[in-house]
Amino acid sequence: MEISKSVGSLREILATRVRTVYPYRVNFDNITRNQIEEMATWCINNCKDLWREEHYHALYFQFTDDYDAMMFMLKFGGQFRGPFQRLWEDLHRRPVEDLKLTEGTVYGSRYHCVEPVGGSWVEMQEWCLNQFGNSGKHIWGSNETPAPQERWYMNNRKFWFRNEQDRLMFVMKWR
Repeated sequence: MEISKSVGSLREILATRVRTVYPYRVNFDNITRNQIEEMATWCINNCKDLWREEHYHALYFQFTDDYDAMMFMLKFGGQFRGPFQRLWEDLHRRPVEDLKLTEGTVYGSRYHCVEPVGGSWVEMQEWCLNQFGNSGKHIWGSNETPAPQERWYMNNRKFWFRNEQDRLMFVMKWR
């Protein structure tokens, strides 16, 4: 019996990757490299599920599991109270208190943005996926050229909608 081996193209290999959602994100404005290393070491030794950190384009840690995110907050929250506030709100499912409406651009195209204050980011994300379909490729923090003109994106605690009607549906659902 002969087994043939072939190497797929880069596109084929990337297409087999499972896309992992990291719903719990902790942003930092100003921390040192030593602090990042301390936090990463703690995550390696203590997290039960997936996590990741970014320190080149932005400063943040992300977690797939709420327990890991909570333990991370308990360990480092005293040092960095501000960045943990929104993560804490997500974990405790605080009701939606406000929806801040703004506008922005993505590769020159105008988008209508909503920044929820309170509420569950995970539930809002799932609702958007069900209503508007997959949000396409991530355009922030990726080396890949994004697909412009996607119907919606999510980034930096905001939902970005190409159509104002989609933003209105979001506001009606979560207000």
